[in-house]
Amino acid sequence: MIKVSYTRRGMLSRLAVAGGLVGLGGCEVRRHPSYTFKYTLTIKETTGLRQGSSVVKVNSSTSYGLGSGSHVTRKGDAAWVELSDGRLVVALMEGRGAPDYRPGWREGTDYLFMHLYGIEWNPTDAAYEKWSYQELARQRGTRRLAAEQMPILIVYDDQTDPDAYRFVDVANPAATLGGAVKSIAIDIAITDEPVRSGLKKKLPWLKDKSIYRVQTGRGGMPLSVGRHQLISD
Repeated sequence: MIKVSYTRRGMLSRLAVAGGLVGLGGCEVRRHPSYTFKYTLTIKETTGLRQGSSVVKVNSSTSYGLGSGSHVTRKGDAAWVELSDGRLVVALMEGRGAPDYRPGWREGTDYLFMHLYGIEWNPTDAAYEKWSYQELARQRGTRRLAAEQMPILIVYDDQTDPDAYRFVDVANPAATLGGAVKSIAIDIAITDEPVRSGLKKKLPWLKDKSIYRVQTGRGGMPLSVGRHQLISD
């Protein structure tokens, strides 16, 4: 499974202190109801649209107190699209983080998706917070991500080489992918479909579980892409 830990920009720490959720030195852990989402990557080329999707199940918990933050376990693979020239574009399980503290993929898909579906998230009330996750799992309909909300995109120029990738500028995809690519879009939908993707068939080197380490650079951008950002087992 893909395990991602993140802190929502210090938000939870401030709420824990201001709301008196736990005593000094104490810690409260809340395990949230799970949900499943489908995210679809659409790339417009001069020859037409190319599209691929993945279904991912999310389980998460939140700790309140000293070291407040969230822990997320995702089961599912990254969404991908094969371009007309054979290159593979992949939407990673990691985001850059939206500016000005707005909800983004890096802050956690639960927080982002609640924002997109208009669900209020109130961590000061455990019962209300549980309801928020239950309500999220009941949502249907598609929502399109803004550029700053998208996960990080990469392109593999050689699918047989795990190091043969480049980062894609979603605002100017032609700069990385060439003039034949006109635009990139990502849509998400809460669903009850089974987990699926098939990325391992496109990137057979993913069978090597040693390809996992990720180093993070400025702005939250990874300096290297790890296996766990691409696939779960």
